[in-house]
This record gives sequence, C-alpha cells and structure tokens, in this order.
Amino acid sequence: GILVRASTEISSIPETVAALPARKAAFSLADHGSDGAYADGAALVLREGAEARRLPLEGFRVPGSHNVENLMAALLCARALGLGLDAAI
Repeated sequence: GILVRASTEISSIPETVAALPARKAAFSLADHGSDGAYADGAALVLREGAEARRLPLEGFRVPGSHNVENLMAALLCARALGLGLDAAI
C-alpha cells in the first residue's frame, strides 16, 4: 500500500510511488499475449508465465463487459496480494 502523510508535498508523490515494488498485470476483453487476464468467449483466462487457468463466466453474475473487466481486475489484485484464486472467488 501507499502511505502518504498530510504534510507530504504533492510533487514528491510520483517519486514515492516509483520507489515502490510493482508488477504489471494487464486485463482485456481480448487476448493481449502477456501475463494477466483476458476474456475468451464465455470464459476468463488468467495467465502467469506458462500457466493459464480458464474460469467459465457462467459461474459469475457479471452482466456487461465493464463488469467482466472489473472481475478481472479484482482477481488480479487478489493474486498480487497473495490470495489463491480459489479463495478470491
């Protein structure tokens, strides 16, 4: 997480954020070819390296593509926090 004190100058926030460890995980409604998540027809695909896991969308109540994107973002956040996928869903 990010802890910013009230007395911190706004101009120092980018440097603070840049110093934090980070990992990029993309999500998309189409296969983007990198780690992260994408929608593939009636399923989500979560990919990390050579491993990929398919989750049927029918198990989630996510009407509309924006909610599918929200679901992918939430699952990727859970993974980044170290939660297992089964615990996240």
